[in-house]
Amino acid sequence: MTDKLNPQIHTVDQILTFTSGMGLAQVAGKEQKVQSGDMVIVPAGTKHQFLNTGPTPLILYTVYSPAEHKATTVHKTKEEGDKMEAEGLDEPPAWSRRSKEVNEREGWVKGEE
Repeated sequence: MTDKLNPQIHTVDQILTFTSGMGLAQVAGKEQKVQSGDMVIVPAGTKHQFLNTGPTPLILYTVYSPAEHKATTVHKTKEEGDKMEAEGLDEPPAWSRRSKEVNEREGWVKGEE
């Protein structure tokens, strides 16, 4: 990740797991140091950004709910991710945006018994 990402707000929940490096998480106006092994949860609609504060890259992976990206997507940089999204190459599967009821009815998930 670059040294700094601009503040972001998503319409989906986000979980970030840090796998390498040291940084500073800024979530909803609060700051917390992060490092390898830490996890940060960002609820939908929450302003957030992450800063690399160490000498090595701050590496993380993120999970969105519902999905915000194509299932096979890996962005090596923020710029690469922005470009793929702008070109329409990184769209989430349609089923990830439908209600549980619709997905059950269409057979994407098994309903509760």
